[in-house]
Amino acid sequence: MYFETDAIVIKATKTLTNDVFLTLLSRKAGKIEVVANGAKSSKSQLSAVAKPFVFGQFILNTQSKVMKIV
Repeated sequence: MYFETDAIVIKATKTLTNDVFLTLLSRKAGKIEVVANGAKSSKSQLSAVAKPFVFGQFILNTQSKVMKIV
């Protein structure tokens, strides 16, 4: 199932792999913890949205325990 919302990135935490954990503040769901797989790589399309204070429309995959940005 996918969840679409407008949100602002509050915090971005890099991991040892190429993933980035993001804390989003959205209008629909409040504060959300999500992961952007591969966003630490410079070639990734998610690298632009994995920075603090970015406002955008996010589509989240809610199938697993940790929500992922699509």
